[in-house]
Amino acid sequence: MYLEQLKRDSSVKGWGVWFVILRENNQVIGDIGFKGKPNDRKTVEIGYGIIPAAQNKGFATEAVQGLIDWAFSSGQVEKVIAECLEDNVASIRVLELEKPFK
Repeated sequence: MYLEQLKRDSSVKGWGVWFVILRENNQVIGDIGFKGKPNDRKTVEIGYGIIPAAQNKGFATEAVQGLIDWAFSSGQVEKVIAECLEDNVASIRVLELEKPFK
């Protein structure tokens, strides 16, 4: 779906799904991405998923941090939002990043 969007509108480049890959063996352990390009308020929503065997090892936190850094460095984003279920303690921890973003 993302590739079809990219063919129609090159400005969506980067605002779709990215893979989370282990450096040591190039194994895909999840995905992360934006739910579309930034809106008119310069806000973008992020989402992610990590396979169960790779959860609770900091991979989601590292991936979210990297993608948020990328979004802010684009000059097109002033706010990144995300949501998760209120009982998803692991995702809440990931989304409570310690580093402030600007």
